[in-house]
Amino acid sequence: MSAVLETLTDYEAAGLKNHFCLADGHAYQDLHPSYQKIIRTLPQIWRDAAEQSIPDAELSFNKSFASFINSPILENFTSNFKICPTASNSIDLIGATLNHLKHKVVMVEPTFDNLSLLLRRRGVNLDSFSDAAFFAAAESNEIENRFPGLKNYNALVLVHPNNPTGLVLSENAFKNVIEFCIRHKIILILDNCFRAYRRDNYYDYNILIQSSVSFMTIEDTGKVWPTQDLKASLVYFSDDLKNVFCQFYNEIYLCVSNLSLGILSAFFNETASTGLKNTIWDLVDLRRRTLRKMISGSKLIVSEQSEHSNLSVEWLSYVDNDKNDFKICHELKQLNLAVLPGRQFYWNSSEVHHNHKNIRISLMKRESIFLIGMNILQKYCETL
Repeated sequence: MSAVLETLTDYEAAGLKNHFCLADGHAYQDLHPSYQKIIRTLPQIWRDAAEQSIPDAELSFNKSFASFINSPILENFTSNFKICPTASNSIDLIGATLNHLKHKVVMVEPTFDNLSLLLRRRGVNLDSFSDAAFFAAAESNEIENRFPGLKNYNALVLVHPNNPTGLVLSENAFKNVIEFCIRHKIILILDNCFRAYRRDNYYDYNILIQSSVSFMTIEDTGKVWPTQDLKASLVYFSDDLKNVFCQFYNEIYLCVSNLSLGILSAFFNETASTGLKNTIWDLVDLRRRTLRKMISGSKLIVSEQSEHSNLSVEWLSYVDNDKNDFKICHELKQLNLAVLPGRQFYWNSSEVHHNHKNIRISLMKRESIFLIGMNILQKYCETL
């Protein structure tokens, strides 16, 4: 077997060399017909971007995003956001902020390992807790009882929805988390990169801003629209964190391209007009049904906590002991299909044996790639 790669990003980069890559979670699906008009108007978007000042472009982008997620309160939140080129850049700056504040941080697992890698590289003191157990405790308002140690941390990091499990908080659970954080003076950090796949999109920013909780949030475009990896990542923050975050931002970035913001705003606007169901959700649901049909009756099953996932990735478990995640990924690679092993998602407990039974498969790839990948996966499952 070839050498084991160290991080999930290593696996994604290696997967790009495979004929059929379903490893990375970036959006590479075929362009929905409603977006064709954006491609036709690229020259006008270029001209508009050239004429617009950078501050005006940023405010316009924020307004388009606020409209897209139906959160008017953000339109007036004009001095409490910054725009980074990628979500990884946003995480890095949050790490710099937390390290500057000398905060002890706790973060959910399993989740994509680059969050922990970036935070720790910035010197953040980082521990973990279980997504399924915490989300369940939040739903029943039992965080205090089930996680008594959390009150000893200065910041709590949630990925919402969580990648790879797809777990989400209901509105009441979300409020319970905020109340817990306020009670114990904990900064709430939310990675909302997969927000567009949530089906119960309540007014989370109204709740955050009106609650007086200390918070930072990350938004992203790269997991949703097939924009050839042209993307931008908004970071919103409460007043108490504004100065220190902006200090680090200004040391590294001046701005993000007006052209990028103009193109992405057009995708926000068109998606809001046509509807997430028509442009994104229907395709995700179709791809998920296809994948689950291909693995039906095999030793690869949908992980229990992910049965109701709406994410653009699928989290699978292997039910026998004769193979682990590395072995499965290696065997699929020999068939020219790239997927991700699960253990690195357990960024703080990857050595624990029962965390070696999962793989993650991306759904949002071009149809020709996805369908051939599914045929490979089905034939592989038949040999298990």
